[in-house]
Amino acid sequence: MTADAAAHFAFPLGAGPAHFRSMLVAAGASATLATEAWVANHFRWVVWKLACYERAFPRRLAAPTLTPERVMDQLRYRYEREINSAQFPALRQARGPWGWLSLSYKLIQTDAWAPLGQT
Repeated sequence: MTADAAAHFAFPLGAGPAHFRSMLVAAGASATLATEAWVANHFRWVVWKLACYERAFPRRLAAPTLTPERVMDQLRYRYEREINSAQFPALRQARGPWGWLSLSYKLIQTDAWAPLGQT
């Protein structure tokens, strides 16, 4: 499965991102913070990751990993980390408004590396 295919994946009976969003909200997540876009994005990457596990380690895994229960567990975990605890992945922190990638780009963009008087 590719990441693009994972974005359009749905379990039997049409359990896709919208269904998992409603389950998250029913479990206590904020409907305004767990937006459709947020759930769809994380659903995509969780489905892709679990499908890759199944493909890469078929003999080591005793049971299928791409199940609705595991997807929901992963979505709850990501909601707890990102929304409730404000802990973001390292790459997002690095490229955020004050992350080192963003600051490096701003320094280069403004010629802050050049000596004074040469900009």
